[in-house]
Amino acid sequence: MFMEEWLGMWPDYNDYIDGATKATLANVQNQTDKTQGGSDSVEIAGPARIAPLIAFLSNSSESELVKAAVEQTVLTHRSKEAEETAIFLAQAGYRLMHGSNLHDTLNETAPEWALEKAKSVLSENAVDAISKLGPACSISSALPSVLYLATKHGDDIEAAFIENAMAGGDNCARGLALGILLGSANGLSSIPEILDQKFGGPD
Repeated sequence: MFMEEWLGMWPDYNDYIDGATKATLANVQNQTDKTQGGSDSVEIAGPARIAPLIAFLSNSSESELVKAAVEQTVLTHRSKEAEETAIFLAQAGYRLMHGSNLHDTLNETAPEWALEKAKSVLSENAVDAISKLGPACSISSALPSVLYLATKHGDDIEAAFIENAMAGGDNCARGLALGILLGSANGLSSIPEILDQKFGGPD
């Protein structure tokens, strides 16, 4: 089980531990069912880690993937914002992997509040737009930023990730969510060869 493996790694871990992890590790000490100890974190990193599930369950039903994505997310991020984002990323990733159009899929699956915020800054460059939306890890800031990048650079993965990195803030967690959307939409062939070589992609 994922939770058993996840809990087992921390006793020997000696590096940075984020707030959601610290809270979850503390909560599970008082839980008989260790899957019920998730923090109340509203950070995007929790729901954004579901890419392996999307790939693994790509031949299952959308509803099965969504259920698994939510179950995995709330193990450490048990907030309505995190659950909403997990549902969105799972639905969008699934539909995009099965050939749906990126623009249509975002309009159909993204939370309306986040889409409206993203569209309000589309005329601006990424640094200014993400600065206005908020560069931090909170879903209220990060999800609109991801949607801004996916909308503006949906057919150019390299540009999207360069702009994401240059905007600063929690660009790592944003990159996880952005990778789900653009990777599912454009496939492995869209990854520039130089990145493929540098980060060890398939030959």
